[in-house]
Amino acid sequence: MDTMSAKNFLQNTELKFKIKAGATLFPAVFFLVIILFEAIIGRSLGVIDDIYFISGIALLVITGSVLKLLSFALSAFKWGWLLTPFSLIDLVIALSAGAIVLAIGIFFPFVPIGLDTLSLYRERSKAKSYL
Repeated sequence: MDTMSAKNFLQNTELKFKIKAGATLFPAVFFLVIILFEAIIGRSLGVIDDIYFISGIALLVITGSVLKLLSFALSAFKWGWLLTPFSLIDLVIALSAGAIVLAIGIFFPFVPIGLDTLSLYRERSKAKSYL
């Protein structure tokens, strides 16, 4: 990578990186506020929980991190499939592993978005090293 292409890459990915970084922080802070608020008042707030869930899924789709989440779930499925001898229990283990990874990614959307942001940050730091 030469200096000009590194500079163009940094300019082209600057807004994308800022959006993904903000999309990582929003659900994490929102989740923390929900936990603190529910701990203080001592009861669940169904509407705010629904807003967190829907906004998390929307941010996964908007940032494109849903593809990274699906690739993680597929990797967990493959790992579960190859872990045991080929039998019916093998399929159950594989489906369970993939479903657990998918559920964690949906209920905590800042994890796959953050991992996607981290990979973009690494690419940007490599480009900065060429400058």
